[in-house]
Amino acid sequence: MKSILVIRYSALGDVVLATSIIRGLRAQYPGVRIEWLTNDGFVGLLEGVVDRVIGFSRTARSLAVADVRGRFELCIDLQNKVWSRRVAHAAAPER
Repeated sequence: MKSILVIRYSALGDVVLATSIIRGLRAQYPGVRIEWLTNDGFVGLLEGVVDRVIGFSRTARSLAVADVRGRFELCIDLQNKVWSRRVAHAAAPER
C-alpha cells in the first residue's frame, strides 16, 4: 500500500476525533503516504498530522475531485455523504 486518502471535512470536533485513525494506519501500512481531504478552515489543524492536507471550499468542490482522481490505492470516507462517496469512488478503487 502506497497511498491512502482520508475524507472528513465538516464539524471541527469530528475532524479532530477522526485523526485517531492515523496511528493505526501507519502501523498497519508502514511507509504509506496519507493525505486528508477537508474543508479549507481545517487545513492548519491537520498539517503535520498527515503527509498532505487537501483543502477545498464549498464553491470549488469539483477542483478537489480533480485533485484526487485515481491517485490513491485506498480511500477511507469518514464523512459518509453523497458527495464524499463520489470523491472516494474517483480517488481509489478500494474503499
